[in-house]
Amino acid sequence: MVDTFTATPASFAPAPMGAVLAPERDLRGTGVGPEFNLEQYSGRDLVLTLTITRAVEYGSLAISIWGSRDGSDWGSAPLVTFPRKYYCGDYRIRLKLSDHPDIRFLRARWNGERWGVAGSRALFTAQIQIAPAILQ
Repeated sequence: MVDTFTATPASFAPAPMGAVLAPERDLRGTGVGPEFNLEQYSGRDLVLTLTITRAVEYGSLAISIWGSRDGSDWGSAPLVTFPRKYYCGDYRIRLKLSDHPDIRFLRARWNGERWGVAGSRALFTAQIQIAPAILQ
């Protein structure tokens, strides 16, 4: 039997209003999300909100955000990386596009790992939202 932990999005604090960088989906193993055109956010600082609504026990999820000038060359290092996650919840991180003025596209990459259960892959259900950072 696989133990999973689930939560409904309503149980989380509201995320800042914005767009969806990576729509909610099941994440297994390693993968890459769709390209997101930054036209409306060009040069602004952003808040990225990772919402995990399901997590299989003994699993971890690493998510990195990559940038591109042209939508084809994604460079050799991510712009920002969420710390490895193990549980459901809302997790926010800041992306300073002012440090990367040439970036026009973003996309997420993920790597899910599972330990202690032979022949089973990590499973998370998650999405990533993007919104302008509010200066304080």
